[in-house]
Amino acid sequence: MTDPERTIAAQATAAGQGAIAVIRMSGPGCMDILKQCTPAAFTERLRPRRATLVCIRDAEGAAIDQALVTWFPAPASYTGKIPRKSPAMAACW
Repeated sequence: MTDPERTIAAQATAAGQGAIAVIRMSGPGCMDILKQCTPAAFTERLRPRRATLVCIRDAEGAAIDQALVTWFPAPASYTGKIPRKSPAMAACW
């Protein structure tokens, strides 16, 4: 059983090289994680069930990749969990 207070992330695509990698995040810290690796105003632009293109940045603020971020708030999410914002993140290589 998963602790509902934990934030988790997992690769949702097969291991190896590919054009797209899908990473699913769930839990109360999702938005905090996104705020650390995206431009400041990004999370305010995020809308439920809409893919939004964003630049992913490292700790120094340098661009390292682009990602399509889609937020599926509960209960209209795969898991139906009610508590928090659960964005699924698909990073384009």
